[in-house]
Amino acid sequence: MTDEKNGETVIGAVVMVKGSTTGATTDIDGNFVLEVAPGTYTIEVKYVGYQAKEVADIVVEDKKEAKVNVIIGQAKATQLADVVVKTSMKKENISAMITYQKNTNTVAQVVSAEAIRRSPDRNTGEVLKRVSSASIQDGKYLVVRGLADRYNQATLNGALLSSTEPDRKSFSFDLFPSGMIENIVVNKAATPDLPGEFAGGLIQVNTKDVPSKNFMSFQVGSGANMQTVGQDFAHYNGGKLDWLGIDDGTRALPSSVPDKDNFRKLTKAQRIEISKGLENNWGYEMRSGAPNANFQAAAGMNKKVLGGKTLGAIAAVSYNKQNRRTEVTRTFYNQGTDPVEKTLDFNEESYNEEVLWGALGNVTLEMNKNNKISLKGLYNITSQNNTLIRNGRNNDYGGDVMAFQQAFKSTSFVNGQLAGNHFLEKAKTKINWNTSYVNLAQNQPNLRRMEYRRSDGDSSFLAVVPSGLPSLASASMLYSRLTDNIVNASVDAFKPFTLFGRNHTIKAGYMGQTKSRTFNSRPFGMVGGTNALLTLPANELFAVQNMSDTGFQLNELSDKDYDYSASSLLNAGFVMLDNSFGEQYRLVWGVRYENFNQVLNGFRSNKPVSVDRNVGDFLPSLNFTYKPTEKANIRACASQTVIRPEFRELSPFAFYDFELLAAVQGNSDLQRTKISNFDLRYELYPRSGEMFTVGAFYKYFVNPIEQFYNESGVNTFSFTYNNAPSARSYGAEIEFRKRLDFIAPGVAERFTAFANASYIFNNVNFEVTTGTGDKLKVDRPMQGQSPYVINSGLQYDGERSGTSITLLFNMIGRRIFLVGNQENPNIWEAPRPLFDMQISQKLLKDKAGVKLSVTDLLNKKANFYQDINGNGTYDVTGDFLRISRLTGTTVSVSFMYNL
Repeated sequence: MTDEKNGETVIGAVVMVKGSTTGATTDIDGNFVLEVAPGTYTIEVKYVGYQAKEVADIVVEDKKEAKVNVIIGQAKATQLADVVVKTSMKKENISAMITYQKNTNTVAQVVSAEAIRRSPDRNTGEVLKRVSSASIQDGKYLVVRGLADRYNQATLNGALLSSTEPDRKSFSFDLFPSGMIENIVVNKAATPDLPGEFAGGLIQVNTKDVPSKNFMSFQVGSGANMQTVGQDFAHYNGGKLDWLGIDDGTRALPSSVPDKDNFRKLTKAQRIEISKGLENNWGYEMRSGAPNANFQAAAGMNKKVLGGKTLGAIAAVSYNKQNRRTEVTRTFYNQGTDPVEKTLDFNEESYNEEVLWGALGNVTLEMNKNNKISLKGLYNITSQNNTLIRNGRNNDYGGDVMAFQQAFKSTSFVNGQLAGNHFLEKAKTKINWNTSYVNLAQNQPNLRRMEYRRSDGDSSFLAVVPSGLPSLASASMLYSRLTDNIVNASVDAFKPFTLFGRNHTIKAGYMGQTKSRTFNSRPFGMVGGTNALLTLPANELFAVQNMSDTGFQLNELSDKDYDYSASSLLNAGFVMLDNSFGEQYRLVWGVRYENFNQVLNGFRSNKPVSVDRNVGDFLPSLNFTYKPTEKANIRACASQTVIRPEFRELSPFAFYDFELLAAVQGNSDLQRTKISNFDLRYELYPRSGEMFTVGAFYKYFVNPIEQFYNESGVNTFSFTYNNAPSARSYGAEIEFRKRLDFIAPGVAERFTAFANASYIFNNVNFEVTTGTGDKLKVDRPMQGQSPYVINSGLQYDGERSGTSITLLFNMIGRRIFLVGNQENPNIWEAPRPLFDMQISQKLLKDKAGVKLSVTDLLNKKANFYQDINGNGTYDVTGDFLRISRLTGTTVSVSFMYNL
């Protein structure tokens, strides 16, 4: 049960079954439990200072739970004491999340468990692309209001999370299976009680909480990608635990290989002996593409213990394995020549086996209605096992190319939280505290790359194996591991008070986070060989008999540049006031102070590079709401936020990206970005379960961090990070959700239409010096920014038949995929429509169900191009197509059963 005005839980309200003596009071979370026999009921809700309310048509079936979300409003002084608001269970449940959005103290959007259930999305990243002004890059990196992933922040059950990627500031939202999510709140404007490091959106992910009664459920399913199943699918010998996303040691560096310092002291003969002990796991074979598989199981309990205390627990496990074959073309141009030359022209096949599984366990002890302690645990593993095969032409040296990459990446995420909620009745103060530990480990063992070339006029392909130091581009083996350890702690107090006859609240609190990271890598490669050996296929090339003084030997790039360590300490405190002025005006305002210390130790060209910074920021915010009617809001928001460089962006470590054919390197001189944010929004909630919103926003950036492109030679590229002086972003958003019963009452009332759209203008201005010393003015959108985002859908809900149908559409405007320069223009990602569908049918008196999901039904190519003619769209004849990807349509079927 929540307050209609501010969304806070209502503690101590009396809930009675009408016409009986059965009743309960709401606890510290606003929850209540009524145990009744099967039937149809009406409940009565009463609380001092609030309007009484009746909720009718609550149908309770045998051994099933009927969940009711009740929203009550404060009574006005002019209202009669016996006025009762009447509604139905269906209206209350549909409106709960929308009402939360209506009554929240800032600009926010909520994605409920019901909305997640009705979509074919299998992880949090796919869910988030449905949010207004949001889009997803690479299936997991979030872009909000046109701002790239680095401008967003994430929390899990209130605890601040960290970047999950070794080479970018981003949180990978594909870590969390969608079946474990209770709801997601996307805050687009800041308040003092929220972390101050975001400019696009703060994504609050909340996992499933304990149930009010015992339950058990299962789901099993299968499916297929239409351009994968039954087709050739590249495979290499992995480990026995690959199906769990874990390397069992098959790819691990052999124990015979000494550490980096001792390896460089080895003689050539010693390196040859070590080379003979390496497993010859080069090459691949073709198999038939397998179908996908998924499984979910969950169980929960709620019982009285220790003399009336309530103990609740929930446990869940989910598993999802996807096989996908992607068709790719990749082209490079030498645009410094006249006419322009096509230097690289490749066709690629990418074969990816993706595993995502996790386990969740939550236990809550409710000691009484005013005190609750919870222990929550989450363990997830996501992995990608990829074989990329490349064939084509390299006109730089005049010849054909055959190459492949074999990459296995496993990321584990462990989160443990201990939290408490307490209500001090005499002081009328609510206190919340939270402590958590996060361990994120990313392991990428034995990343192998191999290339063969055939020069014009030659009949045979020769393996590209360096003669001296190894190369990361061919005959290479890279072992890397990233580990983050994060400890969070927070406490806040919330107290209502009365001033000038009006109700107000004050909230104050503290949050601290300490984070440490280690990144270690060992870049190995084979060197040497004779022309006769270089003609051998990959699976024979590095056989034991070929390891010799005149053959091949293992060597290592022993520079210290490939490792770094880092740590950070964040201390934050805030004070926030929530003031009411009359019945129509609300002001939520305050200030947050964040002190951030960041330390990094790395190397550049074997010379130590250290960063040690301590910066404090006062981050004020103001959120004003005017309520012209009971069904409408007008909001105005202003805030100051920051974006800090991620460890990887500061580290001088250079990572070679096989797909981009370029190195990515950090910059230890980066400064934090400060952002001024302004929002104006109109919201209309015409009736339960419906809404219409329209808004505008403006953001000004000081020292935005941008990726820059460098070209040191023909087909020799790299990317690094720098601060631009300033940037700005502004735009408009519109969203609606509407039942269609006005079209044909009794027929169309089962249909609901919903959509959101955004228009965004964004640009960054700075000046660069060209290779000839000339000054060049740069005026372009920020990387990853789209000028528009469109989401829409149509939902059918047949209550009697148990049939539910959801159609979903998503499309974004073009955005910069890779930043270019004067000689080599930006690479843009062209718009691509996405159409998804889901049909579900309840069975066995709602105890079971079957669900059919289709994703990317249109299966349009994702094109990345250089806009040579400058007309703002992709033209097949006038522009340079750099990359094109076709991923295929995926169909899946799942069966669910509830005990």
